[in-house]
Amino acid sequence: MSPQHRLHKALLQSWARVSFDVGRYHNMGGRLELQLQTELEHTEPPNLLPHILGGSLGGLVLLALLAMGLYKVGFFRRRYKELMDTPTGDPQ
Repeated sequence: MSPQHRLHKALLQSWARVSFDVGRYHNMGGRLELQLQTELEHTEPPNLLPHILGGSLGGLVLLALLAMGLYKVGFFRRRYKELMDTPTGDPQ
């Protein structure tokens, strides 16, 4: 097991004793004892910083590539300048 994924274990033991009126509830014999042993494992939370930074930078690179592609095909070009360059102002 790698040092980054060390598990810290602890045992938790619990006992319970239940007693009740035998005159009303006669099926159980009047006393019930329970023992429960639970194993608890404490794990370290994963480091999410590389995933967050990688996703953010990847999204910005994708946005830049998309904007560059739209610029190359003329999506951001305005026709207003072309209309002002014609002598009559009418589009051809």
